[in-house]
Amino acid sequence: GSFYRQRSPLTIIDQVDVPTFIVGGEYDLFQRGEPMLYNALRARGVPTRLVIGPWTHLQAGGGVDKSLELRWFDHYVRGVKDPTLDKDIPPVTVYRLGAKKYVTSSSYPLAGTK
Repeated sequence: GSFYRQRSPLTIIDQVDVPTFIVGGEYDLFQRGEPMLYNALRARGVPTRLVIGPWTHLQAGGGVDKSLELRWFDHYVRGVKDPTLDKDIPPVTVYRLGAKKYVTSSSYPLAGTK
């Protein structure tokens, strides 16, 4: 309804132009939004990364390698040069529940997803 639409980041994502590191969880109640935000930003060329792990909403990000997040923010917020950042942090990292492993991709949804 309108109450939730007014509060949804999806309604204003077209106004966001800052590099964005999105973290979501497979068991997160809001898991639909993270990929939609990622795709909207990427479509406009905004530097964006998406990490989805085996977490709930409150746990989201608990399993993310913090050094990657720190490098991301050091580069985009503090201006620290990091020539291998794009090679070391793939655009999309997703935990495959059935396979019990992380996989990476250049887009979301992952190839072969039905």
